Amino acid sequence: MLPHLLRASAPPSERPKMSVEQYKIRRPRQGIPQMLKTGDCGIYAIKFVECHALGSEFRTPISDENIKMVREKLAAEIFEETEQDGHTVSNPLPFQSSDRELLYPY
Repeated sequence: MLPHLLRASAPPSERPKMSVEQYKIRRPRQGIPQMLKTGDCGIYAIKFVECHALGSEFRTPISDENIKMVREKLAAEIFEETEQDGHTVSNPLPFQSSDRELLYPY
């Protein structure tokens, strides 16, 4: 089904080049960190995708014990990427001070 969805969403000029043949999906069954607490699945997923995309193994196993440090490091890396020539490209607080009263009326 996925090849058909990809082909349908592709630009018309690219569709003839795209195959809808079934393809194999490889799913590793060992060496994947598992979270025991809820709420950090996004961090686990991001780090897994990052390592997989770079073709590297997890250097430091991600665990519930070190997930806070991993989350903080990832946030710092994302923030670092928003800087351009010493200026912040995106404003992390896009609201004016008067807008905060609308968000937090109490």
